[in-house]
Amino acid sequence: MRAHLLTLHLRAGLPWLIAATLAGAVFLFLFTVLPGVQAIEFDLALDHDDFLRVYYTNTGSFDATRASAPVLAGPARARHAPYPKAGSFNRIRFDPGEQRGTARLYGMRVSSYFAPTLELGPRQIADLFVAGKPGVELRLAGDHVTITATVDDPFLVSKDRLYPRLVAPALAVALVWATVSGLVVRAWLAGRDTPARPRPDEPARMAALDGLRGYAALLVLADHTMGWFRGVGTSGVYIFFALSGFLLARPYIREPQRAWSLRELSAYLLRRFTRILPMYWTYLFVVFALTNRFDEALLHALFVAGSGHLWAIPQEILFYLLLPLLLLPLAACNRLGRWLPPLVVGALMLLWNRYGSTETVWLLGMNFIRLKFLLGVFLAGVLAAFAHEHLESRTPAPGQVLHRLWSPLGLVLLVFFVLCSTGRLYGDALVLGQRYFGLYGTLAALLVLCSVRADGAGTLLARLLTITPLRRLGVIGLSLYLLHPLVKSLIDALLFHYTSRHLHGLPLFLLTLAGTAALANWTHARIEQPAAAVTGQGRGRTPESTSRPDEESQKG
Repeated sequence: MRAHLLTLHLRAGLPWLIAATLAGAVFLFLFTVLPGVQAIEFDLALDHDDFLRVYYTNTGSFDATRASAPVLAGPARARHAPYPKAGSFNRIRFDPGEQRGTARLYGMRVSSYFAPTLELGPRQIADLFVAGKPGVELRLAGDHVTITATVDDPFLVSKDRLYPRLVAPALAVALVWATVSGLVVRAWLAGRDTPARPRPDEPARMAALDGLRGYAALLVLADHTMGWFRGVGTSGVYIFFALSGFLLARPYIREPQRAWSLRELSAYLLRRFTRILPMYWTYLFVVFALTNRFDEALLHALFVAGSGHLWAIPQEILFYLLLPLLLLPLAACNRLGRWLPPLVVGALMLLWNRYGSTETVWLLGMNFIRLKFLLGVFLAGVLAAFAHEHLESRTPAPGQVLHRLWSPLGLVLLVFFVLCSTGRLYGDALVLGQRYFGLYGTLAALLVLCSVRADGAGTLLARLLTITPLRRLGVIGLSLYLLHPLVKSLIDALLFHYTSRHLHGLPLFLLTLAGTAALANWTHARIEQPAAAVTGQGRGRTPESTSRPDEESQKG
């Protein structure tokens, strides 16, 4: 009996023990890395033509794998910015040339993702750096620092971090991770003892939404492979975000009381994180860890960074975390009237689209620049879910005008996102989807609503979105989105190696699509589906129902 009680206590405490351990590891890592330097610019002149280089580290040791490309400098005073290959570092080694001679360093500018830009004058530079080897002298001389070298390959080393540590943000991220991981492990342990059963209250999969996700993935691939389509990928991502809002909010709109259940919250977080993390972390391991870029791998794994196309992942994760905080007040508002929650969501969407900026909340992405948090697009999807539920409760007869309009309106929007997301139709390269994210996000949510309302009605839109290849692209959408730049780079490198030519346009698009789809099918079967089985999404179903999991599980 005592052994049984001990086992129960251990199992009850295990999730929070794991959470505390993870929180400590996350805190120590972020405490070491943050705020992190983004770029360094030197204002200097040499007495001869030579190459500048910067080595960077967080640990105090420097090696050639963590160095900038050489930058040519000469006797004329100028600003030079050696481009760092790492996304975050705090200590540097500065090589003012490869030969002996004299350099005059007038100033430095240091910028960070998480801290204000530093403008360092001569005195601050003299206090920050020391000579890295005998034969190198550092001396303050009026409006500049003179660096005199009587040996080849002179360099300076920073004595301390360029920025002080950020304790509060590191602690905040660690606590969020501790809470989420504790709830996830707790739900996983509870799920092991509870046989999974089909949930009769969950609506069947909406087939057209798979096709819509496949369409969005094609927009992203077209953006990254065909020049004329530059910019349409932004609209594809907006469709992903709107789909998230629609699919994740709908079960709680149907049953508002579920928002108050801690068990439901745990299960929700488990489903969401097991849906994204295994494939995402696999990609990070291959791209960053295997190339010895561990700091970048860990920053991306914690959703603190999002370079290139990975910018969408931190946005999506923050949507997941904020949804329960949104659902609680909406559930309370629902008691005052069914009209109040959608009114609140609509008002929040309009206010965020109007006033939300990088000064309010920003996330890193697209080569480490600050991006707006696109909450308004997600809220538009939530609002579409409210509209769909209202229309479901008042199903019109097939002959009514509104019922006939969903398909043509959806078809118009499909064409609109291809033609009007990029300004190239009007003779310039403006990305209209990025500039008018409120409008495009709202239209993406309207497209989701049109797809759902037209699904199963034999309409042209439904037939188009339920084409088997398009639906399959939607099913493997997460892997397709993550892997396509890797496949594109591999194809381009191989062709250039054997033909000395680069591929462009439609041929590159088709080859990238074929190669990525083949690889994504494998990763979906070997990584995504086994991870989804942990949440019970694939257990306890009949053969007919296994291809029709609940709505939330189709979000990629």
